[in-house]
Order: sequence, then C-alpha cells, then structure tokens
Amino acid sequence: MASIQVPNTTETEHNEIYQQFAETGKVDPAVPEHEEKFRKVPSTAGVDDYDDYHVRVCAAKRTLLIKHWLIIHPSLEIDLDRVIYILPAANAAKSGVTSWGVGATGVGWARDFHRVFSRSKSVENSYVCKYRDAWLGHRVGFTVEDPAKFLQTLEKLEPGITTRVHDEQVYHPEPPKAAEPERPTEEGQGTEIQVGE
Repeated sequence: MASIQVPNTTETEHNEIYQQFAETGKVDPAVPEHEEKFRKVPSTAGVDDYDDYHVRVCAAKRTLLIKHWLIIHPSLEIDLDRVIYILPAANAAKSGVTSWGVGATGVGWARDFHRVFSRSKSVENSYVCKYRDAWLGHRVGFTVEDPAKFLQTLEKLEPGITTRVHDEQVYHPEPPKAAEPERPTEEGQGTEIQVGE
C-alpha cells in the first residue's frame, strides 16, 4: 500500500519558490537535487504501464505515481483502489489550475510551467485525482502527455475510474419558476403569457 508521509499544509514555506517558477518557469537548483534523493520511479516501465515525464501508472503495483509533485514530497504514489475519481481538471478544479504547489482549493499541483498559459496543451491534458487517505485525503493535479493512452491504461486496471460521479462535480441548478397560467388578451388578439419575475 502506498503511503503519504507529509501534509500539504507545511508547503507554505515554499511559496516563494512556487511563485518564482510560475513567473519564470525556472526551478530552483536545489529542487531537482532533492527530487533525485527521493526518486521512486524505476528506470523502465512495464509493457502494461503508462509512463511519461509527469506520471506513471504501474499495472503490476496498481498505482498512480505523480512525479515532480511538491517540494517536500517530490513524488506521490497512490493505490488505484484508494482513488475516488480521476477527471479532467476542467471538470474537477473549480478555480482552475496552477503551475506548481497547492492551489486555492487545496489541489496539490505537480510541476508543469506550461499550465500557466490558459490555452496550452498542458491545461487540456491536466487531470485531478481525489483519493482516500486517512491522514491527508487531498486532491492532486497533474499533466499527462498522452491522455488517450493514460485513460485507456487506467480503465484497463480499474474500470470506471475516469467516469465516476462525485459530489463536487454534480451541479444542482435552482428549479425553474413555474409559469403563470395563460390569460386571454383583449378582443381575442392572442394569448398573453406571464412568467415569474
């Protein structure tokens, strides 16, 4: 079982580094060194895996590995049986995406400078995963390079994982006001319909 050891709430100390990255796209030199120390990614992917620069879906372990996650926790491995949903960010991130760090709604975004450009392929290829964890229970946002292959790999391992309905996605509009009954107009010129204000 994958585990998470550090809460997102401690990430405020790195806000300056996240902000610098959002503005310049340059990573503080200490960050890649730190990531290398905590690297969990095996050198080669299996034939049934999905693997790119940002994420890996491992069929043998049935996990989703988010690479380049937060500074204090460079990679995040989530057991697929703990996933509540994986949806396109456009459907799941109410306040949009961010290039790196914890966003306004608590989504911990893995590093991808291209997400700062609202019309970039990275925004279109971004996903949010909500997962069950007794300690954190947060959501993670990330980019994938080949959405079709990523989704196909996930669905093969955990059917329905990318189509699950969740409370945050369901929109409950106000019920429409009932129209008042039709009233005849003067001298049979037709019908006047009045609707609620």
